[in-house]
Amino acid sequence: KYPFVDVEYEIIAGGNPEADRHFRELADQHAALTSEAENQYGGVNAAPQPLKDDIAQLEAAMNTRAGDLMRKQKGRTQAIKDAFPMLDARPEGVPLSLLQEA
Repeated sequence: KYPFVDVEYEIIAGGNPEADRHFRELADQHAALTSEAENQYGGVNAAPQPLKDDIAQLEAAMNTRAGDLMRKQKGRTQAIKDAFPMLDARPEGVPLSLLQEA
């Protein structure tokens, strides 16, 4: 959904980074600007440079936030793994930190 974000979505908030309020706000702003570029200029590539720059800044911010979410989740998974070393960190491919929430 966000090809400009570098991290693996399946390990961010259970594959739903939009569950994070800050990420969702950035995504909403990004959607509004890209929609503006599509509607007024026929696409981001045809948009004026200031609009392209604003979109690029939002993409960078979303990428940074996704990385923060991934590190936070990995930290929670590691804390559980440290407390219960007999457990696999990703049983059935699901991070322990998500199982704790279930």
